[in-house]
Amino acid sequence: MNGFSHILDKQSALRIAFELEDRSIKEKNFNSNVKHLVKAVAKSNYSSCKSLKEKEKVNALVKDFKAYYFSSERPDIFSHKLMKKVIKHGPVDELNISDTTIIAESIANRFECAALINRSDKWLTHFFIALIGPAQFDEQREFGKELPKEKMEALLIQQQALFDDLIKTDAADFHDKTLVLQLIRAIEDLNLNAPSFLEAPKEKTFNCLLYRFECFILQFIEFKEEARKVLISTLNIFYETADLYHSEEV
Repeated sequence: MNGFSHILDKQSALRIAFELEDRSIKEKNFNSNVKHLVKAVAKSNYSSCKSLKEKEKVNALVKDFKAYYFSSERPDIFSHKLMKKVIKHGPVDELNISDTTIIAESIANRFECAALINRSDKWLTHFFIALIGPAQFDEQREFGKELPKEKMEALLIQQQALFDDLIKTDAADFHDKTLVLQLIRAIEDLNLNAPSFLEAPKEKTFNCLLYRFECFILQFIEFKEEARKVLISTLNIFYETADLYHSEEV
């Protein structure tokens, strides 16, 4: 990201995508909102759709999309050709697509936008890649390179399941930079030779989160330091991108 204005552009484009899905954009604001979304994607280094930079083509697409969006038949708006263009991006391997899905779905849950999560075409994941770039957990894999392959795969799968569960149950807001930083520091300080908790904390508190993360690490008792590093690296991704996902108006 280059500067705060780019964060605001991308933040606003994400918000507009969610508003398109729940059809909350009013007709008088439609053109300006959709053009903002298109412009944000067109400026991204990750978008591979050159026609989004051609003003006349974009104007024609937006006009057609508007008629499609407000049609009484209420068609699937994300199947429109404009919505297919804004998710075009360069090659991304399957691992990074899975990595991006973790982050993209956590955002959708924050905005209570389950419909985009459940799309079989992974529209939100590909929009996120075209707009912001793929989430890359390559650093996590580097930390886990000493693990047997099956252990590393199990670690990443179980870590994804853990974050999915915590996000969906509103146990934590992983776009709260203060909370994430506190968790990172607490996990760094954990003594992995002795459990910190005799039993699970009963409330959804900071200690409950720390307990869940400690239990995750101790599942990989022979590789607990590697598991700790992988977990911290994942939390760092949430910390570094947190400013993108707040829902204030831009």
